[in-house]
Amino acid sequence: MRRPITRHRVSQFVLWLGLAFALSGCFKVRTTIDIKPDGSGTLGMAVGITRQVKELLASQSEGKDPMQSITENLSEQLGVSNPQDMNVKRWTEGEYEWVQGDVDFRDLNDLNDRVSRSDYFESFSVTRQSDIFRDRFVLNGRLKPLKDSAIANPGDTLSPGDTPALSNADPAAFIEIQAAVRLPGNVVQTNGVRNSGSSEILWTASSDQTVTMQATSESWNWLNIGIAGSAVGVGILAIAGVALFLTGTSRSKSRKSPATAHVTADRLSSVLSSSSDSKVVVKTSPQPQVHTQADATSPVRSTPPISPAAPPDIMATIGARSLLQDVNHFLLRDAGTIREAPGEVLLEWPVLPGAAEMHTIHIRLLSQQQIMVNGEIFPTTHEGVKTGIVNCLRKIKR
Repeated sequence: MRRPITRHRVSQFVLWLGLAFALSGCFKVRTTIDIKPDGSGTLGMAVGITRQVKELLASQSEGKDPMQSITENLSEQLGVSNPQDMNVKRWTEGEYEWVQGDVDFRDLNDLNDRVSRSDYFESFSVTRQSDIFRDRFVLNGRLKPLKDSAIANPGDTLSPGDTPALSNADPAAFIEIQAAVRLPGNVVQTNGVRNSGSSEILWTASSDQTVTMQATSESWNWLNIGIAGSAVGVGILAIAGVALFLTGTSRSKSRKSPATAHVTADRLSSVLSSSSDSKVVVKTSPQPQVHTQADATSPVRSTPPISPAAPPDIMATIGARSLLQDVNHFLLRDAGTIREAPGEVLLEWPVLPGAAEMHTIHIRLLSQQQIMVNGEIFPTTHEGVKTGIVNCLRKIKR
């Protein structure tokens, strides 16, 4: 359970800091957020004060180490009930003495809850938008103006009759508050300052204005890429083995009897032609038919009628075509072909370069609530389409 910040503890701590800053020195706060691709990570907060400030705080705290008081305040800011649950480290850098507390967060909801409780943020949120092969992390936050912070304006936390330590001085003269965030993958958009020596994005609080924090990054979903890549790779190797075996058999028979070479070739062609409807091809649903004048005399497979239960723009809303385009571009290197008909879209690609046999992923709209992906039913949502496509790729692997 997180321990609530008591009025007495905050008032006393802020009053000491306010008095110290009014007379000497500077106060620095740096919040660091490191997010991993799975949404977990580390949240840290560091406070640095000059030696003059530390000596003044020590004289006001009846011999108690000021850095210990700051450590206790850090635990409150990070939402930790016991300072011993934090990873605490101290160091000296120039004229500043620093103390930092780090805590791990389980997921983005845990992070957002902890940061939103901090005294230095008006709001904070990081969300993840998952695609088949890419994850997008979107950061939106607001840093409070320095003049609104409890450190710069301790009168708000003092009891009646107490005198605020700081008058109308510019808080930027003695306070520096920064937020540094590291997002997974590549940052594609931000209004922060990028640290050239690392992948951090930095924002610095202003004296009298709220600072808006915005950033977006994209990272590859290597788990799905690995599953899909291995599925297609195994399928291609298996078909290649069958093709090589049949080709070798055909050549062997043609050497034995030239008179039977033509017959053997005909049989091989028949086997390859019939195999498109058997084990070689992974299909569990009919393809949409695209008819031309040249096909008028050719036999055409019958396709069950599509239920006109929902408008065709739902397919665009759930991103069916865009997901198949990702598969075709990133996984198949644009070797496939995408075909569309009202209420359905299909991706097909050859099991081997130049081969007639095809793998297919066929998405068909059944209603506003259901879609069919290669014969299996899924919800009519972006996640439903994505799950269906991944299942198809896994079946190809098997």
